[in-house]
Amino acid sequence: MAIKVALMGLGAIGRGIARCALQKHDLEIVAAIDLDPHRVGRKLSDVVDAPTPEVVIGSDAGAEMRKAQGGILLHATGSRLDRIEGELAQALTAVSASFPPAKSFPIPGCGIRRSPSDSTGSRRSASSRCWAPG
Repeated sequence: MAIKVALMGLGAIGRGIARCALQKHDLEIVAAIDLDPHRVGRKLSDVVDAPTPEVVIGSDAGAEMRKAQGGILLHATGSRLDRIEGELAQALTAVSASFPPAKSFPIPGCGIRRSPSDSTGSRRSASSRCWAPG
């Protein structure tokens, strides 16, 4: 049985990730999320220039993540956690609302920021915490 996949972010890197996922027979892309109005509402196949399942790109992470319930999220909207923390929290909230509570575990580094006076990262302060369903 194939693993359901939701794609989040379909810029250059996200499209490359999508094409790689399409080559894996044990993965099934069932949802795609992007905020670019030029991509939202289009067929995934038109954006990645490859044959794909009938997936229309949406902008509502919650709705799209519900389509991939029990699957995985391939995230490619950015590499700086302080800029994408809200997107990830929205996706995790959608996933956790779809599953009965069992246990939770912290996501390493989520919500941890370097102190302005510390460029080495040895002193860190926790400003928020992110949790994922377990």
